[in-house]
Amino acid sequence: MARLVEASSRLSSMYNRLCGEMLDAAVASVPVSDLAAADPLRYEVTTQFYMTPGSEQLRSRASRLIGAYGQLRDSYGNDPAWTAARTEHGLALREFEAAVRKIVHRDHI
Repeated sequence: MARLVEASSRLSSMYNRLCGEMLDAAVASVPVSDLAAADPLRYEVTTQFYMTPGSEQLRSRASRLIGAYGQLRDSYGNDPAWTAARTEHGLALREFEAAVRKIVHRDHI
């Protein structure tokens, strides 16, 4: 269970950081052409999460969190879609973290 919690924490932190960087860029009015490339470490973190025993219980929520990042990136500079993507990011993050906490409180995978 410790491995699952660690991998989940890394996944959540990675995608929240990536989303946070985009949110900060939007506040600073950074043009889409000047957005930094996404950290390629996200592929490693994602693979480690999906390879961790017990991650199958969190797969749909992890996919939603990862998808929320893609929605933010795709909607950058498009106000109506951006607002919806920001909302989705918050919901996906809280849902994923709640599912991890549920496993921790249950004290078994």
